[in-house]
Order: sequence, then structure tokens, then C-alpha cells
Amino acid sequence: MRHNSSSLAPLQSLELNPRVWMLCAALLLASFNAGSAAIPSTKTRASLKIPAEAVRPGGQSIVQVGLAMAPGWHAYWRNPGESGAPISIEWILPTGIRAGEIRWPLPHKIVTGGLLTYGLEGEVVLEVPLQIDASAATGAQLVQAKLKWLECSDTLCVPQSGSVGGVITVDSAGADKAEPSVPRTQPAPLDVSVDGQWISPGGTNSSRRVQISWSMPSGSDSSDFFPYESDRFSVRGPTNAPVASGGKVTWLGEIDRLEGEWPLAIRGVVVARAAGVRNSMAKEVEVTLTEGGRSGETGGIGVSVISPASPPALSTTSRGLGYYLMFAFLGGLILNIMPCVLPVISLKILGFVRQRA
Repeated sequence: MRHNSSSLAPLQSLELNPRVWMLCAALLLASFNAGSAAIPSTKTRASLKIPAEAVRPGGQSIVQVGLAMAPGWHAYWRNPGESGAPISIEWILPTGIRAGEIRWPLPHKIVTGGLLTYGLEGEVVLEVPLQIDASAATGAQLVQAKLKWLECSDTLCVPQSGSVGGVITVDSAGADKAEPSVPRTQPAPLDVSVDGQWISPGGTNSSRRVQISWSMPSGSDSSDFFPYESDRFSVRGPTNAPVASGGKVTWLGEIDRLEGEWPLAIRGVVVARAAGVRNSMAKEVEVTLTEGGRSGETGGIGVSVISPASPPALSTTSRGLGYYLMFAFLGGLILNIMPCVLPVISLKILGFVRQRA
């Protein structure tokens, strides 16, 4: 049984016509034939830690997928930002065992070539709950995780993959919940109320500015907001943490609409840090957006925003293939000059073709 814990949603929502498929192929040819540098070996060590304690049918075991990265290298958070791709996990599990959502650590901002991304570096631990069905077979059960990530330095990005596995013990006399022997350091809970509003008009525009604000948490020196991913829109935030004024933090960002209506809310995590304190404070929020009026959190992180609309199909166009190949060549050239921005350049070119069509 296979479970995908993460994916590149923007690509899945595109209905590609043959011209765009040819464009993608040309992009790959251009990038391979323009003399790119040799791809280095992986700078990341992957691991899977499973609690030794047995868990009963109907219980839960919290496993840890680890990525230990060499200094100077990073991978990407669930929302990679303006470039990159998130770490993804495809689980291969026995019947009766199901993988839950990834519990992500907090990211940090990385600015490369003017592009803002959200990265993870050093010892990264992704916790995933494995739910054991009441009908699951007892005994030693083999679980496997196929990982994909984009491994980046300041100058180079390399797609990497690997598989890790282990054994989970299911026993009728086992625990209701098996925890990791070394739990991941969790951020301290943050008590904060967040407001959000649009500060530019909508209409037919494809981009709108948005403002999110909250009171500066007591005892913290800096506070920031990290938006979650969406397949209907993208959120661009400031490259630096917002500066508090009068005890209030104001985060200014921009939302690009990819399809459907403007979002009613955006989801993410508010983070606060204090100088000299290693552990951060954090709170997951879903913030409603109003037209300049009072807004607030609409609920916990399990609350969905609005149902995504069906993506519009790409129409045919009278432009010749040479028109698209020209942009493919330019894209391939840029990919070799700036290999670290490969994902965002390819997505932007596809978006351009879609708009022109």
C-alpha cells in the first residue's frame, strides 16, 4: 500500500496540452546539453527511527524520518517559497497500517538571487504518526519510506532520493501509543491572536497585497509568519522578519492567484524567538482575510480554506512550435547559469505559456 505524504501540487493542477509537453521536453534537453557542472554525490544522510515499544492494534506509533545535511546545504520546507520543492515521503506499508500527515519542523528564510525560500538545514526530523488499524495483523511488520528532496547549496541544487525502512511490532498487549525514544524538540506554545486583511483591490488582477498583524509576544525579540502551501495560490512574504512597532507586528505579503477565486483565508505558522534562547515559540493559524475590516483566526489547523475550483483547461493557440522552443532555449540557458532556481524558472515558464494560451 503506497501513501504520498507530499507532492508538487501546482504541477498536478495543470492540464497540459501537447505543446506544453514538448516545451517540458525541450527544457530538459536544453538543460542537459548546455554544459552543466558535474552533479556531486548526496550531502544528506537519511534515516528512519521506529519506537522499539510494541503497539496494539488500534494504536499509534510515532516514527521519525531524519535528514542529516552537511554544513552549507539545505532542503526545503512544506512550502518551499519562490523556488525549490518540499521533501516528499512515499510510504510502503503493510495492510492495516496508515501514515498520517508530516509534522514539520520550523523553517528559516533563505534568499538566493532575489528569491525567497523556506529551508531546513542541519539535523532535520520529520515526525509521522503511523495508525495501526484494529484489524491489523500482529507481529513484526516491515515499513518503508521512499524519500525525495532537493539538496541545495548557495550555488547548486541537486534532486536526491533514497529509501529507508524498519520494523514496527504490533502486539495485542502493546501500548496505545508508542513514542520516539528521543522526541524531537517541539516549539513552545504561543498565545497570539492574528488579524488579516487585503490592502489592494482584487477584480481581474492576478496578484494582491495582504497584511497580517498580531501583538508582539512577551519575552520575544522577533516574530514572523510562514505561510503554508496551496495549489490555488502562492504567498510571497518579506525577505526579513517584520519589525514590531508599538508592540504590534505587521507582516506584508503578496498573494498570486493561480486559479479559482481569491482565498478567504490563508494558513501558516506564527513564530516568535528570543535572543539567546534556542527553542522558539510557535502557533499554527488559519487567518481569514477581509476587505480592510476586522478579521481573525477561523479555526485550528485542520480547518480547510475553501474547496478548490476546477482548473481551467489550456486552450489551443495559433502560435508555432518555434515560439515555445525559443522560451525553452532561454529557460535551459538560465537553468545552467543559475541551477539553484531550476524549479521556479520551469514553473514560471509553464505559467507564462499557460497565460499566453
